[in-house]
Amino acid sequence: KIKCQQARSLVADSEDNDKYGIAPRQSITMQHLQAMLIYTHFEDEFAFTFRTALKRKSATETDEELKRRASEFWHFSKLLRETVEVFGISMEQSKINTFYHNINYKLPFQYMVLYLSLPLSVSINLETATIFSDCEHGIMLELQKDDEKLKYFDCSWLSCHANDGERLFFGSVYGVRIKSIRELKTDVNYEYFMHAISIFDYTISGKIPLSESTRTDLLIIATLVNRRKDLKDEYDRDATEEEEEEEEQRQPVVVEDEHRTHQKYIDCMFYDFCMSKREIRISFWNMSRYYPAMQMLLFYDKRCKKKNVCVFSNLCKIFKNCKQIIIEYYAYSKLEIDEVFLEHLLEELQLIPMEQQRNLLVELVNVKWIQNVLEKYKTQFMAKSWSIEEKEGGVRIYRMH
Repeated sequence: KIKCQQARSLVADSEDNDKYGIAPRQSITMQHLQAMLIYTHFEDEFAFTFRTALKRKSATETDEELKRRASEFWHFSKLLRETVEVFGISMEQSKINTFYHNINYKLPFQYMVLYLSLPLSVSINLETATIFSDCEHGIMLELQKDDEKLKYFDCSWLSCHANDGERLFFGSVYGVRIKSIRELKTDVNYEYFMHAISIFDYTISGKIPLSESTRTDLLIIATLVNRRKDLKDEYDRDATEEEEEEEEQRQPVVVEDEHRTHQKYIDCMFYDFCMSKREIRISFWNMSRYYPAMQMLLFYDKRCKKKNVCVFSNLCKIFKNCKQIIIEYYAYSKLEIDEVFLEHLLEELQLIPMEQQRNLLVELVNVKWIQNVLEKYKTQFMAKSWSIEEKEGGVRIYRMH
């Protein structure tokens, strides 16, 4: 029988426990506590081996091979995940906003939201995380919630080092968002860049952000786009390569090397982030309310004839692997599609690079059209090898093969 008051207070929530077979309000068991004790007390001897078993050894390793190796830890993994997901604390109830995690090498991240299929130990104390960091080669991640339903387990009362403020994430279907990255050797904080990329990620995902958007975010994203080497030939830039080299030569060598290292790291991260996107979803309501500055980057100016038309050509150049773009206009005041809109929409679609046109699906949601206008323009779209079809509450556009 469990006598510890702290342990006896841990009971299962009433939500989403069916998949674990644990009844609501059931108390945590001794087996769950033992699994957490083993994980926190034997970090080098056991926890590392456990995490390694759950990861692919290489890109060529099959699912069956991974499952066979991970099955050796099936019971332990089940207990540890249940401890976090069933008996843990949800971010909705938590007063902690930021978590810290050290990595021993400088890793560029292509995703701003991390879904933790492996156990991740974090600290709630910046000072503690700094003490245990690899200051020579490592980086420190500052993490925050991406959803109120995200859960973690407070390990501090079970740990050998109670003052570390250790918390554990494991296997949640809800992610943690990278708030900032700190480079420990040079004491560089990439918070402004990470905030801008996160706001951009919210924008093209149609989500409500956790922090306010500023015009600085737009300027940073515009600068990162302009620095994309693969886009140099696709946009008109004033500076030639010779001018850029002359500018670099005017910089002091030490400052140049350090500056270029930080710049290259952010450029690589932004490039990987863009190349990882397969779907873009833009909500007019969320954009106008939470990140209006980003509208200048994604849509034509409201004062011109192309207002409300997305700059699809730029989106496809930035996100070269994107397969689907969904634009959700205002639900309470549906956008009226007229001849001018369809004419400019067709022009914009034609500007998309041909190799991307073939596999692209565009959907416009919450729109209405003037009678006979859509039928009239279907012929013009077909003449350019585009198909435009009506769907409930909108239209679907794709390239005909």
